[in-house]
Amino acid sequence: MIENPKGESRIKMRGSVADAAQVFQEKNEVYRIFLAVLDFIFSAFVITPAVVGCWRSQWELMSIYCYPNDRVLSAAISTAIGFIGNLILNISQKRLDAMFHPDMNRVLYYIVSRTYSMFYAFVCVNWFKGVWQLLDAFTPGDVLTVSLATSSGVVILAFFRSLRNISSPPLVVASDERIGYFQVLTIFRVSSSEKRSLYLLDCIFSTAVIGTLVVSVWRGCFQLLDLLVYPEDKLLSYWVTLIMGYGVVSIAFLLQSPTKWICDHLPLIPRLIFGDIFIIFSAFGTINTWRGMWDLLDYYFLPDQKQLSCWLVYWVSLIFLILMGCSNSLLVRGVFIDAEEPGGDSMIFPCHFIRNLLAKQREEKNIEKLKQLSCSSNKDEKINLENHNSNFVYTVQLKEFSA
Repeated sequence: MIENPKGESRIKMRGSVADAAQVFQEKNEVYRIFLAVLDFIFSAFVITPAVVGCWRSQWELMSIYCYPNDRVLSAAISTAIGFIGNLILNISQKRLDAMFHPDMNRVLYYIVSRTYSMFYAFVCVNWFKGVWQLLDAFTPGDVLTVSLATSSGVVILAFFRSLRNISSPPLVVASDERIGYFQVLTIFRVSSSEKRSLYLLDCIFSTAVIGTLVVSVWRGCFQLLDLLVYPEDKLLSYWVTLIMGYGVVSIAFLLQSPTKWICDHLPLIPRLIFGDIFIIFSAFGTINTWRGMWDLLDYYFLPDQKQLSCWLVYWVSLIFLILMGCSNSLLVRGVFIDAEEPGGDSMIFPCHFIRNLLAKQREEKNIEKLKQLSCSSNKDEKINLENHNSNFVYTVQLKEFSA
């Protein structure tokens, strides 16, 4: 939790517009739209390929090194890593937040926080991989069954007001901000300072139930695309889904402001329904983009040297994201609640990387100007004080001379 200027507490959410606290405010409407489009292009064509590359590399490397000849055992180990890792990072979030702060030791904080992102990304990938492959192993893969399972996942997530958790880059970019860096939200928002057993149950439910449903929806969409989009021509299927994905997320980006306006004027239940439809539409584009990009990487980049391909893509992508301050975009962390923000704010995608940079630069310039004005004011006060003292001495001397 963080405090707003009125002293009220609110939840810092990386998956919503609440994360964009410093979004660059520009009075010129044309320039504001230009910056928004620039942010989307940067997210779609720079950040997203790096995030997909990192996920694909870790997933494939785990398949290569962790019992490659026993798919079920490999999936079970990945699931255990994901589940236990999520619980540990949930439980330790407050301690990490208290122990590491840039004001204490900036270098140590940077090393620990980025290592945390690397480890959490590994945990997230293993959770997805494990649950995904266990579902592959124990559930039928025909169109009807997959459609029913995917639809059921969507409905249950909507029932728990957690459907927005299927969102991902390119429509979500999480910056490596200090505030809330180690924060992991749970679905029922039980505080760790409250009853410990309730908090543990909240963490387990958030991971085991909501997390499994999110994986189920993504897996179902991937499978349906495999089954329905040119299954006889894999390469054409990859390109079609990539192009279709970018097309849909572009339309979703253009529709976010009108969608927000509509949600601003709806009561809660209609707002949830309308918002969920928009989330499903945007997630459809996101999943298409990921599938196309992931499979095209497999097809084109060192296809005969899988290990080398994965290691190169992993380190290049990871280092790039860390240097850009976007390593948190790798994480599927915590549970966000649908329509938790006022009005239609949750319909605005948190793609504000460039605008946040400009906001910080403007803030630094304003602080520098205030410092200069303060110094100038202090100098003026000092000069006035010296003049006052000189006048006082002169007056005293004049009186003594007159006497």
